[in-house]
Amino acid sequence: MLKVMLCALVITAAVAVLPARAENLFNNFDSRSISGSVVSVNVSNRTVTIGANFDETTIFVPDGIPITRNGQSADLSQINPGDSIAVTYYNTSPGPLKATKVDVQTK
Repeated sequence: MLKVMLCALVITAAVAVLPARAENLFNNFDSRSISGSVVSVNVSNRTVTIGANFDETTIFVPDGIPITRNGQSADLSQINPGDSIAVTYYNTSPGPLKATKVDVQTK
């Protein structure tokens, strides 16, 4: 009986931990970056639209990720259209592109 309970505990722990690790591995594997100019910012939806290479890309910016503006810690509301921006993100297909780091430089 003790062996059965121990096996159940190990399996439960593995099931709880493996999906989180798999997601982190996927996120790191699919990490990309984009640089361009800010086209628009939607603070309530936490998105930034970036114009680069004659195309626009909208990226979701989760609460708590590092945002810098001219080298200083910043908030999403401090990003303005026309700013230069570099974003590291990953694809959550079929969901949105999610930022992991945002760096903004004013013009």
